[in-house]
Amino acid sequence: MHKIRKFEINDQEQVKKLFLQLIGGGVDLNAKELINDNAVHCLVIEENEEVVGFASLIIYYLPTLGKMGEIEDVVVAEKCRGRGFGREIMNELIELAKEKKLKKLQLTSSPKREVARALYKSLGFELIDTGVFILNI
Repeated sequence: MHKIRKFEINDQEQVKKLFLQLIGGGVDLNAKELINDNAVHCLVIEENEEVVGFASLIIYYLPTLGKMGEIEDVVVAEKCRGRGFGREIMNELIELAKEKKLKKLQLTSSPKREVARALYKSLGFELIDTGVFILNI
């Protein structure tokens, strides 16, 4: 049996291991900062006392669009993929966004992540060409 719950400080090391599956490299995860940031809402999927999934919703305000949300770092452990966990945690974040009265949700996903992109489309997300620019600071 599994459950979706809020991310807790004690989840940090298990989530770091999940992120290795997501990005393949080391992560400087600070659970305390995430938990204490009111704009960040992190959820985990727990099964048999093990964290097997993670996703986050970051809420921000844009002067031209209003209250927005960005979904980040959606990952399900390889051994648990194909069981609907990704859909469940995404639905939880979408419901949270509705509760918070967000106007839009956005996310980015690598073209290599075909299964994830199909999930996002099935949930109603539309792929748009934004010409996103990034500056590493």
